[in-house]
Amino acid sequence: AHFDRDLMGYFPDQMAKKYAAEIHGHRLRREIITRVVANDLVNRGGPSFVNRLQEATGRTAADVVRTFAVVRDGFALPALYREIDALDNQIDGQVQLDLYQMVSRLMYVTSGWYLKNDAGTAPLSQRIAELQEARKALEPKLVSLLPAFSRERIEEK
Repeated sequence: AHFDRDLMGYFPDQMAKKYAAEIHGHRLRREIITRVVANDLVNRGGPSFVNRLQEATGRTAADVVRTFAVVRDGFALPALYREIDALDNQIDGQVQLDLYQMVSRLMYVTSGWYLKNDAGTAPLSQRIAELQEARKALEPKLVSLLPAFSRERIEEK
C-alpha cells in the first residue's frame, strides 16, 4: 500500500485513473514498483548509493532500499525535487546543482544514520510517519539549533 504512488506514477495519468483497479491487481505490480523505486534511488542517490551504505553500515541491500523509502517519503523529497526543478532558468545553474547535491547529501547521511541506529522492525508507514513528525517539529527551529558557523554559511547562500 505504501508504494501505491510509485506504482500509479509509472502509468500515464489518464490510464492510472481509468484502470486503477486493474493496475493494483496487475501480476507484475511488484516488479513495476521495484523498478520505479530502484530508478528513483539511483537517479537521486547515485549508482553507488546502495553499495556505499552497505559497506558503511553492514546492512543488506534490502535494508538500504527500505531506508531510502523512509527518508525519501519522510522528508517529502519528491516535492522538494519538484521545487528545485521549477527553478530552471530562474537561478544560476550551479546554485541549482548545489541544491540537488545538498538534498542528495541529506538523503545519504540520514539513511546512514537510520541504518546504524534503527533496527527497522516497525512497519514502513510507521517509520515514515515518525520521521515526518520529527521533521515538522524541528523544521521551524532548525537554523537556531545549528552552530554559529553553520548559520553564517546558510545566511551567505
